[in-house]
Amino acid sequence: MRRRCYLLLALPMWLAACQSAPQPPAGQAYLTAIPDPKALGETYVSDPATVLAPATVAALNQRLDRSGRACLDVAVVRSIGAEVPKAAAHELFAQWKIGAARRDNGLLVLLALDQRRIELETGYGLEADLPAAVCYRIQQRYMLAAARAGHYDQAVRQGVVALIGQLRAPGRRARRGAAGAANR
Repeated sequence: MRRRCYLLLALPMWLAACQSAPQPPAGQAYLTAIPDPKALGETYVSDPATVLAPATVAALNQRLDRSGRACLDVAVVRSIGAEVPKAAAHELFAQWKIGAARRDNGLLVLLALDQRRIELETGYGLEADLPAAVCYRIQQRYMLAAARAGHYDQAVRQGVVALIGQLRAPGRRARRGAAGAANR
């Protein structure tokens, strides 16, 4: 009889413990430390350690608001712990739900300073315009030299400009091709 009473008393406590909010795994604590830019008031840049200058953040937010085809977010963090940067970018991309669900047009630029890495995570809707080779080229040409020199503002600005330029380029080529074909 006592045993049943203990079970009846323990059952509600066990159920309450099971229903509590899920916590991220210990290795993913960085996910809660990097705020979603949209939760900060319709911004596109998450810089919890204020690595970037306020003027750069403001300029990026204004530019990204008008970027058009893609929903681009930027995250600059001092540390993601021992997490693999590509996995961290993928997790942030999924958690923040970047881009329109139907078009899957999200793009995340992640700078992880402790691991000296820049990661670009694209939604499937952008992979035709931004395949891995193009993302790598943009990192190499426009971002890495400035980032290695500690000029993170410049690295992010140049990378964003190059990404937006790449996203606009296919549309311009398609329109020119169609106009050229119509004139023949």
